[in-house]
Amino acid sequence: MRPVAEIQYFDYLLYALQTMSDDSCNYNVQDKRRSESSRELLPQEVTGLKVIWHSGSPLSMVINSIRGIYVCVPRDMTQAAGFYNTLLEGDDPALVIEPLNGYRLKEKRPENIGEYKVPLGIPEILQSGTDY
Repeated sequence: MRPVAEIQYFDYLLYALQTMSDDSCNYNVQDKRRSESSRELLPQEVTGLKVIWHSGSPLSMVINSIRGIYVCVPRDMTQAAGFYNTLLEGDDPALVIEPLNGYRLKEKRPENIGEYKVPLGIPEILQSGTDY
């Protein structure tokens, strides 16, 4: 199988990106593994720590391609709440991408979670260092 995409107009490319990156790549990997082995690989079959079908992470594309809106990627859910509280007070469009691990972390929650805000455009320093 040779996955080659034909896009009639460049404007349609965005609608095909996820399918191209997730499905085409996974079919290619699956096909190579099938030729190396006599057994069939099934969707969602765990091979070591890898799964054949899994969502990719288009995060770098999102961050680099969106202009004119805030793209917020909190490190935990407390920071996510702070972003939401800050953004809901303003009029600017924004995208908050909640981290999957944020749902699993146990963190200290501020008493004023409904009022807690995280300033936009100012990096959070967790630990100062001496490297330049």
